[in-house]
Amino acid sequence: MLLKANVPMMQIWDDHDFGSNNQGKNFGMKKLSQAMFNAFYDLPQSDQRWSQEGVYNSQKFNDGTKSVKVVMMDVRYFRDPSHHYDKEPCEETVSMLGDKQWAWLEKELLNDRADLLFLVSGIQVIPPLVATSKRHPLCAFNKRHRKANLAAIADLGEDGLVGMNAEGWGEFPAERRRLLRLLQTAANKGNFRRSIIISGDIHFAEFTRMVVPPTQNMKAVELIEMTSSGLRQNWASTKADPYRLPVVANTRGTGLYDQGCKIPFKYDGVWYKNCTTVQNPAGQSGQPWCFTKVSSRGEGLGDSWGYCAPAGADIPWGRQGRVGNPATFARDPYKIQLATSNYGRIEVDWTKSEIALQVLTPHETSQFSGEIAGETIVRFDIPQTVG
Repeated sequence: MLLKANVPMMQIWDDHDFGSNNQGKNFGMKKLSQAMFNAFYDLPQSDQRWSQEGVYNSQKFNDGTKSVKVVMMDVRYFRDPSHHYDKEPCEETVSMLGDKQWAWLEKELLNDRADLLFLVSGIQVIPPLVATSKRHPLCAFNKRHRKANLAAIADLGEDGLVGMNAEGWGEFPAERRRLLRLLQTAANKGNFRRSIIISGDIHFAEFTRMVVPPTQNMKAVELIEMTSSGLRQNWASTKADPYRLPVVANTRGTGLYDQGCKIPFKYDGVWYKNCTTVQNPAGQSGQPWCFTKVSSRGEGLGDSWGYCAPAGADIPWGRQGRVGNPATFARDPYKIQLATSNYGRIEVDWTKSEIALQVLTPHETSQFSGEIAGETIVRFDIPQTVG
């Protein structure tokens, strides 16, 4: 109670708080779930969640010179069925938020301003749709909705892009485009200096980055998402995500850290699952490096290598963060998947105009980086619009 009395607290749910696995609007006890949610968090009777359907909510924190807006979307209460083989058949609409919540969200993002926006979704936003061969059971691709959702994928320049085979906004391509374009509109209006997406659900943690392409009237916008999920469980998968933050390197030991490492890569007959300190193609050893181009067989190509960015180095979206125990992330420091549990932490340094996005696990020790398993640092002193 002491914590609640002194620290502002916000709440949202996902499927296992709301009802059953991957459930949406047709869950029969959703009204009871909402009443129990409100009572569990001891929400005051003046809270809108006692009178509205759904638990979406927002709050703005402002000390007179700095402001942060947190917007929490309810991706369960109004969500239409996503698959033909869900507990209910596909319907005439394929909506994630429903009309009322969409109207509320547009007002929250377009009619307000703050230095920073944290947009919270129970499920991932940035990862795109699964491979084409996996689309057939999705309601978004039945006869009624196929054309509109294919157009949404094309509009974002994602034709042929292979995403993760897991629940997320990617299963609703037109809804996902609507959300991404809404964030882009808010950024182009100058409503927020930086927008960060926070999500969960997926049973591992990862950091993703997407540049939403420009339109005739809007500049492109860079979005960063931090996903943290998995208490007393993990999903030690090798799921690909084309938008997962890359490990970055410079060019043959010089210049900017702006080249994405190709991991894993093969060098002198040995496979490497992360940056390595073995002798590089220039004959030097001791400093972590990687290949930035590989053949179709994963073999490093000639002089296409560079030193991996050390902690604190400038990288395209901010600064290189600290990396924890490799036992928690296997081969990719931006995908923490092997720890028993993980949880997220965000620290804002207003003097440096930086946001530290961190994933913590019980496995980290002072031998590595304190409690931090993975970290990236995002700058907000430069425009998030691109071009």
